[in-house]
Amino acid sequence: MLEMTRVEAKRPDQKILPQKLFITFGFVLMALSPFLTWLTASAPILFGLTVSRTGLELSPEIGFFALVFFIIGSLIVWFHKNPKHSGVVCLGMGIWMLIETLLAYVQLQDRLTSLSTDLIIVWIGPGFYLLAVGVFITIVGGILLLRKCSVGDQANAECVGGVSPPSPN
Repeated sequence: MLEMTRVEAKRPDQKILPQKLFITFGFVLMALSPFLTWLTASAPILFGLTVSRTGLELSPEIGFFALVFFIIGSLIVWFHKNPKHSGVVCLGMGIWMLIETLLAYVQLQDRLTSLSTDLIIVWIGPGFYLLAVGVFITIVGGILLLRKCSVGDQANAECVGGVSPPSPN
């Protein structure tokens, strides 16, 4: 009789899977943020009139970059053969979005000061904070991916796009 033996093939990216998921989570948060409220103004004296603006309405370029970076970044993280390159690209995208986020924050603060009066209450909505968290997670994930690929094993085949050699048992 033929005996079937089970051969377990290890995926070459098993050790860096948490970093890839972390980066992808950051990109997802960045992609969702432009669709949420970034700025809300309320006038309680006018029967509670409230006006809200999303990130796409206030800053369409950030919404565009967030969606493009989500698509391109996720594809690079999951399908590029060299995780070191993926980490560098994701880190670069995260830093780019950090600069865009800081510029948007300055613009939002200007709008807050120009709209705020004794009769109107203006505040920054959750969408902007979600963008900031997504940018932070993406940058940290890129750093963790680069660190995982550079600490300890300089010859780690996973981090240069190859398949790890089997460990002797």
